Amino acid sequence: IENLLLEHLFPDPILQITIGHFVINSDDYQLAILHPKKLSVVQIQNLRGASNIRLNYEHKFKRNGYSFTTGRIGDKNYEIFFVQSIDCAISIYEQDSLINIVEFKDYIFPGCIAFLSRKDAIVVSNTSYEIECYNYNTLATTKYSASSSNTTNNNDNVQSRQWKAVIGELTKKIDVVSNEISKREEIVILSETLLNIVDSNGKILYQRKLDYEPMTLKAYNITDDKYIPNKQCDIMCMIATNSNHILIYKGINLVWAVKTYETPVYLNFADFDRVKSLIVLLSDTGKILVCYFIIKQAIS
Repeated sequence: IENLLLEHLFPDPILQITIGHFVINSDDYQLAILHPKKLSVVQIQNLRGASNIRLNYEHKFKRNGYSFTTGRIGDKNYEIFFVQSIDCAISIYEQDSLINIVEFKDYIFPGCIAFLSRKDAIVVSNTSYEIECYNYNTLATTKYSASSSNTTNNNDNVQSRQWKAVIGELTKKIDVVSNEISKREEIVILSETLLNIVDSNGKILYQRKLDYEPMTLKAYNITDDKYIPNKQCDIMCMIATNSNHILIYKGINLVWAVKTYETPVYLNFADFDRVKSLIVLLSDTGKILVCYFIIKQAIS
């Protein structure tokens, strides 16, 4: 308890949080907090040994929020928000201003959303088992509902959509990796039974059929100097399964498997107390676990 610097009670449920640069011309990090009816950007400060929380700005919603992603457009020194509501509309916020709201009326329920920094575009999974990529500039300036069934807006929809990739399954997670081996920005998509790698132009580079039900994944770069590229899948993928396993793939090969005590629904890496790259798990029972792998070698 002596390590606790700040504890703050929010009156509303917290759906998602992330850390980034959300204030113009500020070198400090801010915390973005998504509530069902608003998005808050706060600053954690430590003055004279006392920590406090300060509200920078917030956006109140008319629709219920579901998830969001952030991205930096062009040479701006701050990130903007793409907030997805439960009725599948995407609201674009820049600082304390609402830029635009785009409605996807063909979508039945919201899906995964991610940002492509090299193309200034967002990728969204729809309920037709597809991944769509939309240009930011067009979405931010065009007033329309992105619905392919609406003939009056169909031309606008095609113009703003850069590409579409058919996955054939419901998407569970999307990770965007700036691949240091291929020098491309690649989209890692985890669906119901498939691991998919798609490039930033919508071309499917690699698909792997999984023999288990995946829950979530974390994709990251390969740092092994002895690794030989295979030109199909040259990234690391850590996948959690519903049987409480964590599987780690290097390229196309399974290199590690371990069983956990909980079923992970979220995976990530973090540094705690000068220990690097610890694995953070969020379980389906609401528990947070911080883990690390022990490699045991046989003594001859």
